[in-house]
Amino acid sequence: MSSVQISDVPYYLMVISSLLKFSSNNEVAEYKNYVLNNCRRLLKYVTRIISKELGEKRTKRKKIILVGLGKAGFLHFNSYLKIKTIKKEDIILVDPHPRHEYFQSQEYFGDITSAMKYHNLDSKDIILDICTPKDCFKEIVDEAKELNIKNIIIEKPCMFTEKELNKYHDMNIVMIQNYMYSIITKKLKEFISNSTSKVIEIKTNFSKNRIADSKQFRGGINGKNVSVFEVEMPHQIYIVDYLLNKKEMGITDKIKIKDFYPGDAHAYGLIIDNYKNTKIMHLSNLCSEQTEKEITIKFSDGLLIMANYIYYDKNLNKEKNGMIEVYYNDKKIFSEIFEEDDNMLENIKYVYESFSDNIPLNNKEDILLNSSQIANYKKMIYKGRNDV
Repeated sequence: MSSVQISDVPYYLMVISSLLKFSSNNEVAEYKNYVLNNCRRLLKYVTRIISKELGEKRTKRKKIILVGLGKAGFLHFNSYLKIKTIKKEDIILVDPHPRHEYFQSQEYFGDITSAMKYHNLDSKDIILDICTPKDCFKEIVDEAKELNIKNIIIEKPCMFTEKELNKYHDMNIVMIQNYMYSIITKKLKEFISNSTSKVIEIKTNFSKNRIADSKQFRGGINGKNVSVFEVEMPHQIYIVDYLLNKKEMGITDKIKIKDFYPGDAHAYGLIIDNYKNTKIMHLSNLCSEQTEKEITIKFSDGLLIMANYIYYDKNLNKEKNGMIEVYYNDKKIFSEIFEEDDNMLENIKYVYESFSDNIPLNNKEDILLNSSQIANYKKMIYKGRNDV
């Protein structure tokens, strides 16, 4: 059997199927057990053939250049290591000054070009994962374009105009939207799709204590800190866009924002939108004493869904399980607990495997919609429409 190829697998599966069908019509227990045992042996052998084929393909997988070695970079790095086809040496680290302590003891490069030359990499064999502060995104994507790197992953908030995205028309640019890959988000989408009544209100609350990070200017650059629009709100916005099949901006009824400045309490934000008669409320308090990642959905018939995502601490230890509860006229009719929901892994894995298999992939429409909404909120603040 040593000469058997992957092309022989369908034949062996057919043999197994025939044996199982034949044994099901035989009343002799010993014979049944004999056939089942041999079927198990065949299945193990077929599995080995497939595993060998996948293992050989692994050598063709692309290398990852991870740019930006802070907290976001550490989250991405850990997700890559959970993918069986990726080894640690497949991830090349780039940052002139790594901020996360883990990376400070690892091999890293000051720039992309140096990393490519040292590892003798061809641009077509690279996935570039950008986890830097947002103000560096465009500069790095421009550099990637010059180096002919086509496959780009960018952390949120990915703020691009339509004109800027058109400049990268020949590149596969994907913004990380990990909550789109959450079991909980998919369940919520399923509830909405199966409901015969209209969603009349959605509230999201993504809050946490970010004071220490902001005092260290995490996510900022040149002494400039991040805005409340750039931390949790991009997640909140794209989740609701997905749940409502929202492809355009709604009408903003109210906006309250207080951004972080050293010495202040900290940033918080409240945005109230209306989209096709559905009220949307996004709250993000970055000096909250406890972490919140909640969504509440109200329907016209009295149905109410309350959900929260899994909470993790800064060391990626789980603090609280995820949950969905459904109420009808104040009576609980459904409840589900989620102990595992590694949506970052699922997002990273999907993008990595698509790029490795040379499948064109981008979510430029999502990037543009997310960018447009955040830019609109900022414009309203700058014009004085801040009801703080």
